[in-house]
Amino acid sequence: MKLRRLNLSRLAGRAIFFLPVALGFAVLALAINQRSAPEQLPPSELATTVMVADVVQHDIEPRVVGYGLARPARTWTAIARVKGAIVETNPHLKSGNFVKAGDVLLRIDPVDYEIALEQLSAEAEAIHAQMAEVERTKTNNEESLKVEERSLEVARRDLQRYLGLTKTGAVSESDTDNAERTVLMQESAVQQLQNALALADPQTKRLEANLQLVEKRRRAAELDLERTTITAPFDCRLAEVDIEPGQYVAANEQLFEVHGVGATEVEARIPLDDLSVLAALALHEGSANPSATTVNSAQSLDQIVRGLQATVRVRSGQWSREWPARVVRLREDIERRTRAVGVIVQVDHRQIAESEPKTPLWNDMFCEVELMGRSWPNQLMVPREALRNGEVVVVTAEHRLEHRPVERLFFHDDMVCIRGNLTAGEQVVVGNHDIAVEGSLVNSVPVDASATPPSEASSTSEVPAL
Repeated sequence: MKLRRLNLSRLAGRAIFFLPVALGFAVLALAINQRSAPEQLPPSELATTVMVADVVQHDIEPRVVGYGLARPARTWTAIARVKGAIVETNPHLKSGNFVKAGDVLLRIDPVDYEIALEQLSAEAEAIHAQMAEVERTKTNNEESLKVEERSLEVARRDLQRYLGLTKTGAVSESDTDNAERTVLMQESAVQQLQNALALADPQTKRLEANLQLVEKRRRAAELDLERTTITAPFDCRLAEVDIEPGQYVAANEQLFEVHGVGATEVEARIPLDDLSVLAALALHEGSANPSATTVNSAQSLDQIVRGLQATVRVRSGQWSREWPARVVRLREDIERRTRAVGVIVQVDHRQIAESEPKTPLWNDMFCEVELMGRSWPNQLMVPREALRNGEVVVVTAEHRLEHRPVERLFFHDDMVCIRGNLTAGEQVVVGNHDIAVEGSLVNSVPVDASATPPSEASSTSEVPAL
């Protein structure tokens, strides 16, 4: 009995201990089942900071720039056409000096050529005398022939009379023979004069042919005598000169070279594609899409390029100088590697205003050649850094990135002229395009717009060199 009571008391103690714990678990389970689920918040999207610039719209004048060396438009090499010793030189016949057209530069000893000319003149006079003698002889023979022909007629009449008298016995046969002999002698005299007259014309022609040969030789001798004096063919500047009085020169020996001072040429290599774009612009001034026009022939390209405005520019340290120029021709070949064509421009120093400084354009000066095209209005421009692999990255109104393909047209300093699905005022990413993921959220920070062309009526653009 006591044992049962003891067990009941133990059970009662355990119940008193576990009952509150069980009640607590029940209350906790009820609270968990009845509470509402916590609010689910979406994860926040981080915005990438990018540098942007505005798409601007300007009227542009496309240009190409090439480089080349200055060369005189006219050069002349003095060549000794005759041999001999130099007996006289111009005091200014030294490298770098200027001489005018017609100035005597040097003289070669003319004595031998003067003697040769005198000899040929004497031969010509002798032939003229022979021709006069032949003509006089011809005249005398013609007069003598008339006399001999009349004498022949008389002799023939006498012979006929003697023949009649011989039949009657009035004269002897010997007298008749003498009369016949006289006729024969007269016929021989007439025949000799006729032969002499027949030879007169061939003799005259032979003498005339000889005279022509002598006259040609004399003309050649006169030229040789003239060639002993070398004069400047035009206003020029002397290049390298190494000539001294007394020096013997051979025929066809090169003596020195002169450079014309009237005009200077510079050959600049320009990519053919860029040159074609300028030509298309020149054909369609003011067109909305002039570059769509192609130039179909080299002849047409040459004619169009000749009308482009050109400028030759030289820079050396802080010093610079430029000259107006004109395109005079294109080279006949194209470089295989660069696909560039040689454009030759000419600076005419005679047309430069007197008020402008006469800065010389020296031979072999390294020059910059700029060809200017015609105005192309309302063109879109962005910084060069905004263009990569033929596309730009645009920041949309929702501050998200969008890649758009564009066509590059021209460069202007730090800007590039493009055509594509863009409008003025839109923003494009400038700088690192690697982080420009399509559709990503960005925080736009404008860059310094100092490279943007001035807001004038037009600006200048440069066709990119290949």
